Parts: sequence; C-alpha cells; structure tokens
Amino acid sequence: MEPFMPVKHPSSSKFRILLMSIMTVLFVGIMTSLPASALELGGGYTIRTYASPDPDSVNSHFIETPGGVIVISAQRTFSEANRAIARVERIGKPVIAIVIPVPHTDHFGGLTRWKDAWPDADILAAEATITSMRTDGEGYIASRKDALRDDFPSQAEVLAALPNIVVTDGQEIDVDGLSMRFHDLPSNNAPTNTMVELPDHDVLFASEVVEDGITLFLKDADLDVWLDQLDALEADLADYRVFYPAHGSPGAPGPLIAAAKAHLEFYRDGIDAALADDGIVDERETADLVARIEAAYPDHAQVARLLRSDLIAANIGWQTERRSAE
Repeated sequence: MEPFMPVKHPSSSKFRILLMSIMTVLFVGIMTSLPASALELGGGYTIRTYASPDPDSVNSHFIETPGGVIVISAQRTFSEANRAIARVERIGKPVIAIVIPVPHTDHFGGLTRWKDAWPDADILAAEATITSMRTDGEGYIASRKDALRDDFPSQAEVLAALPNIVVTDGQEIDVDGLSMRFHDLPSNNAPTNTMVELPDHDVLFASEVVEDGITLFLKDADLDVWLDQLDALEADLADYRVFYPAHGSPGAPGPLIAAAKAHLEFYRDGIDAALADDGIVDERETADLVARIEAAYPDHAQVARLLRSDLIAANIGWQTERRSAE
C-alpha cells in the first residue's frame, strides 16, 4: 500500500494540495510482537505471522517447513525487517525462499536485510513486480527513501536484491515438499498482486486482494475488475481453511471476501451515483461520500500518518477520474 504518490484531481486545487502532503508522510512506530498463535498444517509445516504496528501495519507470513522457512513479504523498512528476522531466527531454521507479493515498498523495503541474513535464499516475484522494483516507474522508492532516509534502501540497494525467480499466474512450485500455486492478479490494490495458494492445505495468502480492517489505496484499482476477482475467489475457494491478507488479521474466506466486496461496492456505487447526476463528483459530493465511508468503517486503520479522510478523498478522486473516462 503506497501513500506517497501525488495525484491530480480534475476539479479541486484544495484536493491537489492535500495530496501533495502524501509525499511528506513519515512512518514511524514501535514494532508489535508476533501473535502467539500459529497454524499447524501437519507434516512439519507451520504458519506464523508477524505484523508491524499501525499506522499502516504490514504482515510478514512465515511458513516453517521441515528444512527451513518461507517468508511472504519482507517488510517496509530495515528496522521492521530486523525485528521480523529476529522472530524467524527463533524458529532455528534458515530462510530458503522469500516471496515479494506486491510492487509496493512496504513489501520489499526490508529485503536487503533478509538477503544479508540468508544470501542463498531464493527471492520470488511476478515480472511486473520485478520491473517496478528495477525501474521505480511510479517514484515510490525515491519517495520512501526521501521520507525514511537511512531506514530504507537506495535504488542501488533495491537493484542488488532483485528477485531471482519469476513466477507466473497459475504456476506451481515445490519448495521443500510444499506445493505453492501462484495467482497474479492485476488492477486491484496495486498494479499487480501475487497470491500464494497452498492447495494441499486449503490456505491462501491473499496479498492485498482480500484485506481486513484497513483503509484501501485505490490509485491503481479497477473496481469492476477487482470485484470480479473477489467473485471468483468466492466461487472457488470459499471453503478454504483460512486466508492470510497482506494487511490485517487472517480469517475464514467467506466473511473476509464479503467484507471486501461490500467495501469496494460502497465506493463504486457512491461514485457512480454522483457521476450519474452531472458527470462530475464535486467537492460537496466528495465530502459527503468521505463522511459516509468513514461512518460505515469507523474502525478501519489509517495508512501511515495520513488521516483516513484524506486517503478516502484521494481514492474518490482517483476512481472518479477512472470511471468518468470509461
């Protein structure tokens, strides 16, 4: 989830000034501890999750195998990664693979620390994620570096820790006897999201496609495409044991998918209703929709140190521009 991108609202200078402040947000916080609970899959496989603190909490999931640990998401900063690494070291096994599920800096900013600790670990990601890391086409790496300074890698450090294995949609890879199936989905909370399915254990690491209790980041989202993706998950995997999101708490697929769909539909229906009137979403309509979304989701976590209302307004601006162009 990337809150550091300036955007242009079609009608409001106040909105443009507001979004410029996104570039200056500095995330700081004290790391929370790993939840005590772990999911035993049998056969020597166990799942644990480490969450950084709000605001903008990020999950790193650890799959312990008989011979090592598979890590999904490398955390945002060096300090966050160091704390997550300390938790893995308590397991007493080497990291054998790291999956970067999203081309957002909160999932790979700490990667160099993992590579330093376990240089032989394979690093897996989709081609679009690797390209984003290599080119920084959205400017996210530069923005984070400017904000976080020594706690975040330079572009050169990111290039030195690029994934070495490209995964594709539908591909299955065996890692230490564990079958992992990859699903690469575009146009949701990021330009691409890589979900990791454990088909033999009815578990899905849902990345940012299915999330719980957070304020969304909709700059790259096609709401209709995303809702179709959720419908497909509901049809195919609703009876799975558990979904592990990139942000928020793991849970049963049915309630998580239903909540995610309702959240996106709230945005879509509100924006479409405003556009149907005169083809624009003006400041008054934006403020009204922000208030209604905040009232409907009062407990959703903010992103970094942005007010929820600020990011919701940004989301409405991005989605208004996208949907009015369709």
